[in-house]
Amino acid sequence: MLYILDTALVRRVGHPYHFNQGLIAWLERYRIAHRVVCVAGAEPGLVSELGAIPLFRHPPGTVLSDDPRVGQLENYIALNRDLYLDLLGFETDHDLAGAALLFPNVNPFSLLGIADWLHEASLPAGTDVTLVFQAWSGLVGSPPTDTWRSSLFRHGFLRLRQCTSPRLRLWALDQAAAEEYAALSSCPIEVPPYPTAVDRPGLSPVTPSASPHPTFAFLGDGGWRKGYHLLPEIIRRSSAHRADLRFMVQALDAVPAADGFEAVTADLASLPNVTLIPGFLSDERYMQTIGEADAILLPYQSLEMYGAGTSAVFEETLFLGRAAIVPPDTTMARHLRREPDSGVIAETAEAPAFAEAVLALASDLPRFRAGAVAAAGRRRSATGLERFVRSMCRHEGPAPA
Repeated sequence: MLYILDTALVRRVGHPYHFNQGLIAWLERYRIAHRVVCVAGAEPGLVSELGAIPLFRHPPGTVLSDDPRVGQLENYIALNRDLYLDLLGFETDHDLAGAALLFPNVNPFSLLGIADWLHEASLPAGTDVTLVFQAWSGLVGSPPTDTWRSSLFRHGFLRLRQCTSPRLRLWALDQAAAEEYAALSSCPIEVPPYPTAVDRPGLSPVTPSASPHPTFAFLGDGGWRKGYHLLPEIIRRSSAHRADLRFMVQALDAVPAADGFEAVTADLASLPNVTLIPGFLSDERYMQTIGEADAILLPYQSLEMYGAGTSAVFEETLFLGRAAIVPPDTTMARHLRREPDSGVIAETAEAPAFAEAVLALASDLPRFRAGAVAAAGRRRSATGLERFVRSMCRHEGPAPA
C-alpha cells in the first residue's frame, strides 16, 4: 500500500490536486494499491473523487500568529507540532506493515513535524519513506535571498538527520534544487523523473499551435502574487504595438479572495482582444486552452509573495509543448535558460517588461512554436508521472497491459 500524505491537498485546483489525479491514474495502471491523505478541511468533492482520508488540520498558508516580531517562529512551531500529532494519529489508525509513504509537498512548515514523527514512530522494518521538496528559490547563497525559509529548512534537516530507522529517500525536482537542498541538509538529495501533473495514460502528443494570431493565455487563480492585476496593462502595452495579438484569461478568484479582483476582471472584459474564461476549468478545457495558445503568461511577483518561483501551470505548459513568459530570478527562469527556445524571461516582474517579452516572443513566433514542441519531446522522453511511479515503487520490467 502506498500512502500519499499531501499536506497541501485541499482544493480541486492547482498542483496538489492535479498531481494526485495524475499519480492515481498511473498507480491504477500499474495496479499499485494506494490511499491519498489530505487536509481535514478539503472540499467534499475532492475527498470523494480521490477517495482521500481527511487528516491534516492545517491547510497551506495557515497563519496562527500575526505577531510582527515572532509570528513566523510561532507559526513554525505550532504548525509542525500539529502535523506531528496528526501523523501520530495516522500511525495509530492504520496498519503500515508493507506500506510505502510519500510526502509530495514538503515545505518549511512541515519538515520538522515529519522529522519528529519519523524519529519517534514505530514503523515496520522495510517501510519506504519518500520526501519530495518543492523548488523554492533563494535558499542558499552568501547570504541566501530567502533567509527565513532557509533557516527553517536548516532546523528541520537537523532533526531529520537523526532519523535512521526507515528507508528514507529525499527528492528534489531538478538538479539545481537538489544541490540547494543538499547544501542545506548535508544529506544526499536525489532527482527523480519530474512528476508533471497533466501526464496521464493516453495523453495525446502535442503539436504546434495553428492559430493565425500570436495567442497568449493566463491560467490559474487571479491572486496578486500571480500578477493577475498586471494583465490589463500588459495587454494594452503590447497591443498598442501589434493589433493581431490575442489573449485568453482564466478569471478565477484566489483563496483568500484578492482585493480588486472584480475591478481587474471588468477591465479585462472591456478589452476587444481578450477572451475571459470564468471560474474553474475541467481537465479537458484546461489542456484545450493551453493547446490553443502559443505561450502562457506567468507574471508571478516577488519571492517574498510567491516563494516557490514556479507552478504546475509552468511545468504543464512545457510538457504540453507551449512557450512560457516568466519573471527573472525564479525557478522558472532557471528552466528557460536551459531551454531558451521554450520561452522568454522578462527583465523584471513588472507590466512593462512583460509587455516587451510578449512582443519579443510574437516577433519570433515560428522559432518559439517549434522550440517549445521540441523541448516537450525531450521532456517526455526523460520525465513524467509514469517514470516517477516506477522509480518510487522500484518497479522493473514492462508496464501492465
